Amino acid sequence: IELDVSFQSGNMISLILSSKDKQLIESFTVGQKLNELHFYSPIAIFKSSGVVSAKTKISSGPKQGDYCLDIEIKSL
Repeated sequence: IELDVSFQSGNMISLILSSKDKQLIESFTVGQKLNELHFYSPIAIFKSSGVVSAKTKISSGPKQGDYCLDIEIKSL
């Protein structure tokens, strides 16, 4: 699965999951460890692991009904 990072601060990233991807949204739970994550940017490519720190339904704005998934990046 390839997802775009909507926001990043330090070792925390936020992803937006479309409400249409119900199965994908349900597959993530807070506290869940994610192994072998691959990150790509214009200046770096690296692998790491992470932990789902929050999963929040967006209640207003253009992304209303979608979900924000926050992941804390850990080192392997």
